[in-house]
Amino acid sequence: MPHRTTEERVAAITALRKMRLTGADIALAMGMPASTVSGVLMRIGLGKLSRLEPIEPANRYERARPGELIHIDVKKLGRINQVGTA
Repeated sequence: MPHRTTEERVAAITALRKMRLTGADIALAMGMPASTVSGVLMRIGLGKLSRLEPIEPANRYERARPGELIHIDVKKLGRINQVGTA
């Protein structure tokens, strides 16, 4: 692509993103259109700030027996003889 963003600018955008700047802040700092910065960030896989940090593993518990943590709520309900009378 003849007018593709240079690798030096992509490296600078990556460095600024790793400093947790938003796309608009990066565009303002580099004097580039926000749409160009957004396209570059999407292309390198940093479109979301959450992509900078690894995903935390799910908090899983292991129990000795299956069904060890089952909890059942029991509530006695009154008998309703007729509907609509006070």
